[in-house]
Amino acid sequence: MMQKRDDKTPQGLHYQYWRQMDGGSRPVLTLIMGYSGSIASWASDFLEELFTFTDLILMDNRGTGYSFHPEQVDEITTEAMARDTEALLVHLGVEHSHILGYSLGGCIAQHLAALFPHRIQGLILLATTGGGRLYVPPAPGFLERLQSPEGQTPWEMALSMWSLCASQRAIQDYRDIFAMIHERQMQKPTPRRTFAGQMKAFRSFRVEDLINPLQLKFPVTIISGKDDRLMPHGNSLKLNEFYPESVLFELDACEHLPYIEQKLELLIALRECLFPQHS
Repeated sequence: MMQKRDDKTPQGLHYQYWRQMDGGSRPVLTLIMGYSGSIASWASDFLEELFTFTDLILMDNRGTGYSFHPEQVDEITTEAMARDTEALLVHLGVEHSHILGYSLGGCIAQHLAALFPHRIQGLILLATTGGGRLYVPPAPGFLERLQSPEGQTPWEMALSMWSLCASQRAIQDYRDIFAMIHERQMQKPTPRRTFAGQMKAFRSFRVEDLINPLQLKFPVTIISGKDDRLMPHGNSLKLNEFYPESVLFELDACEHLPYIEQKLELLIALRECLFPQHS
């Protein structure tokens, strides 16, 4: 039997906790969404298939969705969001969890690993970067277009942002999924100050200032689309070098939305992360 808890922490962080209640032990996977996204930004079919083999903790990062919205842009940092995540695990009584950080969420996840390594059962870095000298930037203008999408309507602006993350063919092939995500996102849109705060947080992140990779006591997995234009695949290659014992999964014909573009391959990789003895 599934239990789906939808609530807020005392600090005002909105979360969902999906648990299988029929006995037995299952891993727990905490998902940290990327730039401007919230729980609503995940594809529902991806989450449902992921839940077949792991319990899930989902959250709206501060400033997004139904979580509290800081008044000051400077309150939106990777450190603050990492501390929010740790507070959520404490609130739920989860001693440690596998952590999946997607895009900006990968920076938050690495900051979490630096501050609270005892909470990390395994670190999964999806389409992300280490920042600083490890950062491989996209083509000029990409980040500016992401922060200030084109269009007159919310749907046009969403399509503008997605056009930086996936090919036009993928957007057409999965248009129904994009439309459902957009409909959910519009129930609680991300405000512009969060866009600015998260972009500032992203630009200032440098994992080299936080982590000595030789001291890590948990596995690190890096997953990336080979054709990613927004977070070029070179970022994952550099992360793979930075974390000397890490495992790298490279997804063919995939840009920045692997949970939509290459869902089955991503699920296979995640299963291997959570159950390495069976891979």
